[in-house]
Amino acid sequence: MSKDETIRELLKTIIEQQTQLQKTNNELVKRMNAVLAIYKAAGQ
Repeated sequence: MSKDETIRELLKTIIEQQTQLQKTNNELVKRMNAVLAIYKAAGQ
């Protein structure tokens, strides 16, 4: 594998990981918002 190919593969891997992390982060935000909604409802 040439240097360029190696760099391309690494970038591809990094982008895939970033995409997965963003999906996970979005899911966590949804869950936290749901918990906040429950606390707000319970507090009223």
